[in-house]
Amino acid sequence: VDMFALALSWLTLGYCWGFSPPSSRVSPRSLNTRLYLDGEGMAGGLFNRHMVGDAIRALQPRYLKQVADSVAGNVKGARSLDLSLLVDNASSWEELAKVLASKQTAEERSFRTRLDAGEGPSSALATRRLFGSKKPRVKLYRDSASWCPYCQKVWIALEEKRVPYEVVRIDMNCYAGGGKPIEFSKIQPSGNLPCAVIDGTTVISDSDDIIDAIDKIGAPGTPTLRPPPGSDAAQLIASLCDDGRDSLERRLYSRWMWWLTGVRRPEEYRILYEEHLDEVEAALADAPGGGPYFLGKQISLADVRFVPFIE
Repeated sequence: VDMFALALSWLTLGYCWGFSPPSSRVSPRSLNTRLYLDGEGMAGGLFNRHMVGDAIRALQPRYLKQVADSVAGNVKGARSLDLSLLVDNASSWEELAKVLASKQTAEERSFRTRLDAGEGPSSALATRRLFGSKKPRVKLYRDSASWCPYCQKVWIALEEKRVPYEVVRIDMNCYAGGGKPIEFSKIQPSGNLPCAVIDGTTVISDSDDIIDAIDKIGAPGTPTLRPPPGSDAAQLIASLCDDGRDSLERRLYSRWMWWLTGVRRPEEYRILYEEHLDEVEAALADAPGGGPYFLGKQISLADVRFVPFIE
């Protein structure tokens, strides 16, 4: 490598921002780059004598030689290392497995086995949940990362109603995945999530409609999520989450989404979201019988819809 040429290239890059490309005042035939010594074309468009002086001094042969010698002095090339002092004190995987087994509870040790069998506690890792049944009644197509709020509220409803289900994970449109499977695209051409197939025949593609269907086929003894039409509870549900954009749930969702994704005024978005959380706190404080749920002592559709935005 010609160290002199290397140094010159380095200096040229270092000072390239002090040069300006041809402007309208340059002859169209001229392709030469121009250096304005009066500061025009410099960074910020301001005159700076120091920058001009540095640029001129950098082109002097003696200075270029100093840079070349400095670069050459720092080119070390390959070096050998003495690894004799390095000692591997890390435990083997087998030893770590024994330590883990000695510290786990019986429930923790059986977690994966029960998970694969569709039993045990609720988990986002589960691909099916049977609740003692032999086969699932609902096939839920949900987001592969388990963060979509619309998929989450359907998942909560399935767990509360103890409806046997299986999960098929699909990349959302915003994921950089490999696209959606043909099987899914056939039953949900829009590609939107969630989507559910109930008893192998009924396809439902709206999260609220899926929840209503789940509510009707829930296990005996589970809470009814949607109260009877015309009841005081039904009117309260309407004001909380069934009144279009004016409902508290929709307004909270809007502020939640702005707070998560907005970049222009993040502090303002956070304050607005917290103001709506105060409204949620007030609604829970006024719940019949003192709560702890929106409708009192029993979980309802309102709680299922709100949870993804306040957890």
